[in-house]
Amino acid sequence: LLQIDALLAAGRREEAEALVPALPRGPFENQHLEFLVGRVLYETGAVEGASMRIEPAALTGRTAPEVFYYLGLVRENSGDVRGATAAFLQSRDLELALPRAPWSEPFARVEMRVATALLALPAARAHALDGARVVVDDLPGAEGVSEGVDPRATVLLDDLPLSDGTTLRRCFVYQRNVERLVPGPEQVEDTLARVLREELPRAFE
Repeated sequence: LLQIDALLAAGRREEAEALVPALPRGPFENQHLEFLVGRVLYETGAVEGASMRIEPAALTGRTAPEVFYYLGLVRENSGDVRGATAAFLQSRDLELALPRAPWSEPFARVEMRVATALLALPAARAHALDGARVVVDDLPGAEGVSEGVDPRATVLLDDLPLSDGTTLRRCFVYQRNVERLVPGPEQVEDTLARVLREELPRAFE
């Protein structure tokens, strides 16, 4: 499992997939191991096998948000939108109950890091966020997740129609999801710049 995870993290997907047939078939008495096998199966494209592992693991009373997040992914992949949304909301609630990273910073400091990340963007991309309202929050709101927002999204860019016929461009940054990607605060700005660079064309172009 560790070797497959390492290969996937390194982008060596074909090598990771080649190791999947060597995984023990179980069943396992340890439900966490059952989930870890299911997660690897999902990440390597064996979604049906992943569902058979992850669904039971989520019914054992475990309170790990990652279990419910992957439960949402496998349900979404099978077309069960209602079930996926319920799992994603459960994952979000469990995530909020966890303590923050020891090095986590106040929202105001993260807003400053967002401003620095915007300065690192190519001018053509940064221009799209001129005058945008930046909002830092822990995680996407429950209403957003209910409408299809990934509970592990790092940023969300949109335009809010106003009553006067204009629109307000918004840049939501979800601090806990950003912090999951980095070992410490020093990497937050580079990570935000990368994520914004990837998300801007999807959101507005």
